[in-house]
Amino acid sequence: LVYPRKIQIPVQRQIHKVRVRGEKGRLEISKEIVGLTSIPYICVTLDWWPEDKCDWGVCSWHRSTLSSLDLRQGSSDRQELTRALRALRPALLRVGGSLQDLVTYEVKRDKSAEFNECEPFIRNEADRIGYRGGCLHLWQFDALQDLALDADTSFIFGISGLHGRDRQADISGCAKCSTPPCEPCWTGVWRPE
Repeated sequence: LVYPRKIQIPVQRQIHKVRVRGEKGRLEISKEIVGLTSIPYICVTLDWWPEDKCDWGVCSWHRSTLSSLDLRQGSSDRQELTRALRALRPALLRVGGSLQDLVTYEVKRDKSAEFNECEPFIRNEADRIGYRGGCLHLWQFDALQDLALDADTSFIFGISGLHGRDRQADISGCAKCSTPPCEPCWTGVWRPE
């Protein structure tokens, strides 16, 4: 990566006429700088998919997600991920993905405290996404924080935008759906706790 103040790109413009679905258009390609990003720009994502997630007969998530990696100190998964993050420095480790809206975060260290909502992902074929549940245990958060420190990187979370909201089976109160069958909508107020 190059810091933005050191970039010197000669300005060149190319204009191409393109046709998309019967409409005339114009595509302009320019090497002119129109915006700058901050460092770090590279983002490495650890997704939530369980190992049994398969698409069209291909199960590509084996030992590659937060749900299946062993992030404990000294594990081979942890060592490999640390090496990769260091090689990509200054990279940002993002924990998130499609299932982030289902994840509950365990926040109490006291095992006797009331907290029984932290369940693993469970298959749910009735849902478009195919799962329900999901939990980030406190020990996993600690392991991620240690990983980020070891790899000299920062990490961010995509958080649950649906926590505290209810899924409505009756779609009459939902926004209009232009292509039935329509998914049930979520109503209620997001709870950040």
